[in-house]
Amino acid sequence: MSYGKFAGSHGPGYFVGADLNKSGLFRFGPFEIDIKNCELRHSGVLIDLPPQAFRILTVLVRRPNELVTREEIRKILWPGESAGDFDSRINFEIRKIRDTLRDDADRPRYV
Repeated sequence: MSYGKFAGSHGPGYFVGADLNKSGLFRFGPFEIDIKNCELRHSGVLIDLPPQAFRILTVLVRRPNELVTREEIRKILWPGESAGDFDSRINFEIRKIRDTLRDDADRPRYV
């Protein structure tokens, strides 16, 4: 299974429509992610997203129109590790992202 991909409402496994710019600020719906300062905001209000989930979200916003595989996420989050239940760990972090963005896996708006 893959995660990622910006552009349009395509269903589970895709990230929907972010405005990308060179300053490291990405906007999607009422959200703004500031990669340089490791901040996520909802309607201008700073909201908490745990570090691993933030890193995954950062990977997704930096890769518009590309699929991001679980293996790519594993290599970014846990480089050098070859053993472990990475699928469960990735699922856990994706759930954190969806919860924070108030997104639903069955009717996704963002992820």
